[in-house]
Amino acid sequence: MPISNIVDHRKNKYDVNCTVIFEESWHDNSVKDATQFDDSIEEILYLSIRETTVQKAIKYINKNFKVDVTMFLYDTGFDHHHRYLTIDDNLELVTLLH
Repeated sequence: MPISNIVDHRKNKYDVNCTVIFEESWHDNSVKDATQFDDSIEEILYLSIRETTVQKAIKYINKNFKVDVTMFLYDTGFDHHHRYLTIDDNLELVTLLH
């Protein structure tokens, strides 16, 4: 399973609607006492999905990637000044938002 860690920044942790950012877990290898992940494989460096749910984002990452990732959860509408994707119910990429 590619999700190795979850960092939840949502104000309401019980709202399943969110913005999700995935980052390869090895990015945090330099953090003191962090679990060390293999950094020899790069599939995604950074993936942002807006207007999704926790469940849909998990299904999408499990379907499309094999590398360990950290899943960052943010409130719906969170803007990190990156390009965001949206996914449909079939877990296909739909839109590229700026």
